Amino acid sequence: MVFKYSSSKIKSGFFVPWPTKKSHSERLREFQITNRTNIVKSEEWAFPFLESSSLHWSHQALWGARIFDFWIGLKGVAIEIDDISHKKRKWYDHLTDKHFWEKSKIIVIRVKAYDKDGLLKAIKRAEDSSDWKSRRDYYKKINN
Repeated sequence: MVFKYSSSKIKSGFFVPWPTKKSHSERLREFQITNRTNIVKSEEWAFPFLESSSLHWSHQALWGARIFDFWIGLKGVAIEIDDISHKKRKWYDHLTDKHFWEKSKIIVIRVKAYDKDGLLKAIKRAEDSSDWKSRRDYYKKINN
């Protein structure tokens, strides 16, 4: 993880810092390259299903201070493949997913590793979702 979060920040209102320093951005890009090179088996398993969809997915896509497993920018949708390592950090995943929805209207869909039905449902949900710009414009309009 690039940034450390203190418990006081989480209690007073969770936030995900945007990388504001060149060194932060460079470090995130290093993580992205490492993640793309050392592919997690559960993500590799998901490739054929995502490639057969009607959308063009990016793998290990960097957005702000977050690297999504799979991302479709046109839709503003990410699919995160959760393996056993996510079991102990569900609270953190929930908070970051909620943050990205509240701040940017990004839909993060979580799928358990090797759950074919779950992944197919996630892909269908992404395909059926409105495009990201329309979603952001809609929520901006109703919140003003």
